[in-house]
Amino acid sequence: MKLSGPKTTLVPGHGTIIHAELIAPYRSMILDIQEKVQQMVRDDKSLQDVRAAKLTSPYDARVPGGLAPLPTGLGTSADRFVG
Repeated sequence: MKLSGPKTTLVPGHGTIIHAELIAPYRSMILDIQEKVQQMVRDDKSLQDVRAAKLTSPYDARVPGGLAPLPTGLGTSADRFVG
């Protein structure tokens, strides 16, 4: 992020191509969900509890593919943070 400017285009190893100004909000989203998951782990919640909490739901409509179900057998979007 330190090397990018406002007009920098980033090409990730997978996912969508984005502009530098979109990284900070995306990072904030990841950190927010991570903190909520960690709190549930500290509260001794199960993986099923974490899935049921739908911690990604506030972001699903704003993230490309966030509303798309994962392929059968891969679980839910919460599994991207808990495994």
